[in-house]
Amino acid sequence: MPRAALAALIALAAGSTAGAQTYVLNVSSTDNTFAGNVNVNAPYNATIIGQYLTPIGGVTLPVGSQTRTINGSSGGNTAAPNNELVGSPTTNAVSGAVTTTGAPSTRPTGSYILKYTPTTGRVDVYSLNINVIGTSAAPVLPVNVTLARMPAFRTRDPNYSYPALPNFLVPNGLSFALGNATLSAFTVINTDSAWAISTPGAGGSREFTVQVPAQFDSTVTLNGENIVTSVPLTVTITGSITPGTPITTASLAFTANVNQPVPVTPLDPPPTPVPFGLPNPFTQQPPNANILFSLYFIAGGVNAVSGTTNLPASGERVRSLADVASIGTAPIPDGILTVDDIIAFVNAYGDGSLVADVSDIGVNGAGPDGLLTVDDIIAFVNAYGEG
Repeated sequence: MPRAALAALIALAAGSTAGAQTYVLNVSSTDNTFAGNVNVNAPYNATIIGQYLTPIGGVTLPVGSQTRTINGSSGGNTAAPNNELVGSPTTNAVSGAVTTTGAPSTRPTGSYILKYTPTTGRVDVYSLNINVIGTSAAPVLPVNVTLARMPAFRTRDPNYSYPALPNFLVPNGLSFALGNATLSAFTVINTDSAWAISTPGAGGSREFTVQVPAQFDSTVTLNGENIVTSVPLTVTITGSITPGTPITTASLAFTANVNQPVPVTPLDPPPTPVPFGLPNPFTQQPPNANILFSLYFIAGGVNAVSGTTNLPASGERVRSLADVASIGTAPIPDGILTVDDIIAFVNAYGDGSLVADVSDIGVNGAGPDGLLTVDDIIAFVNAYGEG
């Protein structure tokens, strides 16, 4: 094929992205931020039973503090070893709601790729992969339990009698702290590339706003159970890039709001019981009755995670396979795709020079193979077209 025809064919096939600059950007380790809110509200049914001869964490309570529970305010078998289950996972005899509220602040980590095309001002965003928790410790969130309904029951060791809830003294039930939850995972990964036309910014930067399809995955660990949120969401990302140099800086920012139902707790296997100390029902003072509280989340719960993420980053320009020459066709890559790369490739291919050896046979990504074949032409055209 004549060189002029080959050059024209390549230029036509490659399209109009000549000069496109692609950067792989790694999120800054010091200036990146996530400021968010976590709100979990989960209604539950529950069971209560005395922590009697039941080791928790490998520890059995000493004699005298091994509480047993007996249903009702009187009668029944109160002698050891009788220890009765109060409530049921399938009824609201013992029921209420668990709430977890917190405002985590973290240092995200991750990377993303921006491609800037000077001739059009187009900016493509893809391969966004952000660990929102990043270098921070998993945020810890306080857990509060409202006990709205409960039948009357008694305990032994210590000997107490707990009235049914609600009652005229406690019409709205009881509220108490029940340990902590953790935001144990939170990731944002874009599921498809997106682009926008940028506008001039300060200091030679280009500013853009783009709608990016993404997958948000978060896990709140509560009462030993993982409440997983996994939802596709289109987020509006604002950003800037300062192109034209081998190393560039950029920044992305987005706000997301994710609301998902709390999964219903299965009956089998049962949830991990939470040890809890119930104070004297009349004085609200120790010694406590040591009970095991098992929460079964029912339908109607909501897990909401929201926040704003700022991702300043820096990174290097990715050299394209089609970058085989500098301006003026000297066979020295310069990080920019221009018509000179087409001219240099065509001349090298016509001369049998390995400057045009940009791919292996089959275009499998193995790199130059020491041979000039039609696969080198295909790889060059594809790379030039992609920028």
